[in-house]
Amino acid sequence: MRAIAVSAEGRVLASRAVPNASGPDPAFPGGRIWDHERIWRDFSDCARGVVGEIGPGRIGAVTVTTFGVDGTLVDEAGAPLHPVISWQCERTRAVMEEVHAALPGLYARCGLQPFHFNTAYKLAWLKRHRPELLDRARAWLFISDLFLHHMTGAFATDVTMAGTSMLTDLETRDFAPETLRALGLAAELFPPLTEPGTAVGGLLPRAASDLGLPPGLPVVSAGHDTQFALFGGGAAENEPVLSSGTWEILMVRSRAIRATEALRARGVTVELDAEPGLLDPGAMWLASGLVERLKRLAFGELDGDSAYEAMIAEGAGAGPGSGGLRFSEDLLEDAGFRSGQEPGTSRGRVARALFEHLALKTREALTVLERAGGFRAASLLCVGGGSKNRLWNQIRSDMLGRPLRLVDRKETTVLGAACFALPATGAFRDAREARAAARIAPLVLEPGSESPFYADFTPAP
Repeated sequence: MRAIAVSAEGRVLASRAVPNASGPDPAFPGGRIWDHERIWRDFSDCARGVVGEIGPGRIGAVTVTTFGVDGTLVDEAGAPLHPVISWQCERTRAVMEEVHAALPGLYARCGLQPFHFNTAYKLAWLKRHRPELLDRARAWLFISDLFLHHMTGAFATDVTMAGTSMLTDLETRDFAPETLRALGLAAELFPPLTEPGTAVGGLLPRAASDLGLPPGLPVVSAGHDTQFALFGGGAAENEPVLSSGTWEILMVRSRAIRATEALRARGVTVELDAEPGLLDPGAMWLASGLVERLKRLAFGELDGDSAYEAMIAEGAGAGPGSGGLRFSEDLLEDAGFRSGQEPGTSRGRVARALFEHLALKTREALTVLERAGGFRAASLLCVGGGSKNRLWNQIRSDMLGRPLRLVDRKETTVLGAACFALPATGAFRDAREARAAARIAPLVLEPGSESPFYADFTPAP
């Protein structure tokens, strides 16, 4: 969890961060919940640290961006009626079959894969186990909405956040009446949707005191983090962005995409973009989480960056193809190899094979998105921690046969959200003008001499 001040030029001026984690639900064995009151206290501490460093007079607007899906029912005062169920909680699996029986063709309408943590399942679980709460509820608020309400008193939901719920319609960019009726949910339960960049209210005195800010500052809507990472990375229409972290997410801002059965079968999720008229199809897979696992298993005697440097140097020495070594899809369940493994296989070959496997996942996902959207990307934007690995980057570029554009900003999600908040300060007309002022200048990495080898590179049999 972080509080970050961003300048009109898109630069981080000050930042504070603290660890954040869900906790056990005392009322539901095995359940996981978010303590929203603790999160607010921690966020306030971070905000006061940032404000103390740069001065409250330099802050012109406030916004919040978070992960999607999670939220809770609240009363007329905006107080939660139930703890915020975490995306890490498994309780909703029990209602998934019931939801899909009531909603055939749901993917074509909402574009979301049936992940057990989706909002629709949480509401179905509450309706089955705590129906009295829905009778008492004034609204469903996502976790970002909770903090917007605490800051302004307004009941509002950002369009991009609603788009993570399974309750919206890709065509109307609003909640889907058919879905709500099938789940027995009143339309009045959901606050009006706001577009990113909308000032939902002024900062209330109590919240202003908590944050160390002047009351009355505009509080601006900016919902789901993924959409703002895309915008903050500088992505134009049909310009794919690879966010490379523990998981890799490849998304593209598309005007032509449709949530077809073929995309559902390939694991593609389609979300609502931060700008009207665009959708964000994407695919995800475990990435740096596997690199970290390999680091612990094979490079554990080295500390910090030295382990990654050894992984890169020894992986480069293994040469393209890793001597025939291939990783399987089932990397977490077994040793992860299907072919080429021999006694005494060097850790450099293993590292190279892993980077090649992950680069191949990128190429496969990009092919799916290009066919679905009817475009061919000239290059690929890459953001996140994985974009710092020079060997992995080169293999990606070689595997794609296209340039990789490495974004030089660590906080693309924050920058994207700031671009939508900055117009409320009067500094810019709109988010696009704010982004242009940030002068995002990616480092371009071209395909190298090993690119012809990777043109025909295939997965393990």
